[in-house]
Amino acid sequence: MPILRKALLIALVLNLVGCAVVRVQRAKRLMAEANQLLEEDLKLEEKWVAEYGKAFRLENRNLFPSNREDLRISGEKVTEVINESMRLNSQAAEKIDQAVTLFSDDKVRRGLAKLAASVRTQQEINNLFKEQMLLVSDAEIKDPKTFNEKFLRVAALIGTKRTEVDDQKADAKKLLGF
Repeated sequence: MPILRKALLIALVLNLVGCAVVRVQRAKRLMAEANQLLEEDLKLEEKWVAEYGKAFRLENRNLFPSNREDLRISGEKVTEVINESMRLNSQAAEKIDQAVTLFSDDKVRRGLAKLAASVRTQQEINNLFKEQMLLVSDAEIKDPKTFNEKFLRVAALIGTKRTEVDDQKADAKKLLGF
């Protein structure tokens, strides 16, 4: 019987090790997929940030509402790309969440959870940019002063959220040993 127990114990250990290897491989694959999605998002971000920066610079905002239609068209372009960016971010965060469940190391799990949180906070930032785009269509805004005040109020919220993303990423890097 002792030999049979040893054989069963060895088989169990080998099975557990095999499962652990498969889990780590799956987690790495999920993280690679999340990275790919985030790289695609970065390309999209470059695209919409260029349009946003050109259309919503101070000189153009100061012409509001005479250029409302031009800003609305630019805002729609920006929003369309932001929506695609948000789709990619959502998928990336989901993949990171799936990877978290596959790691047994608590520090790695917490680091990846922080990374997923930073992606979700980026989603909140994207929603704030979309909110700025909607200001153009707000019929109650009839002068550049009001438009700029509301625009900059949202911009301040974006700045606060960006700090939150930076902190979350720094925490993730620290926990993951980067």
